[in-house]
Amino acid sequence: MHTDANSSVTVPVKDGWSAFAFPLAGDAIISGTETEEQTASKLDDEGDYITIETKDNNAEVLVYSSKRLDEPIAWRGLIVMNTEEELDQAFEDLKNGTFIK
Repeated sequence: MHTDANSSVTVPVKDGWSAFAFPLAGDAIISGTETEEQTASKLDDEGDYITIETKDNNAEVLVYSSKRLDEPIAWRGLIVMNTEEELDQAFEDLKNGTFIK
């Protein structure tokens, strides 16, 4: 989604779904939280929309929404797993060159 400077956009989210937003270019205010360019913003499950606002810059924001999985999330760098143990194993596999099998 592209936004102009000093603008606001409302994006609907299905009831019970999760969402996150990622400003690819430019800073944005995502559902009231100032979010810097290239910083992911996971949104809570309250509400049925996301607001994206800009101040004095244009922005390009990726918005993703999907059915909630209700699974635990462990996140480190670019790798996302369900547990810290799985993350440790993933980084060990990456170090050993066996991450992608």
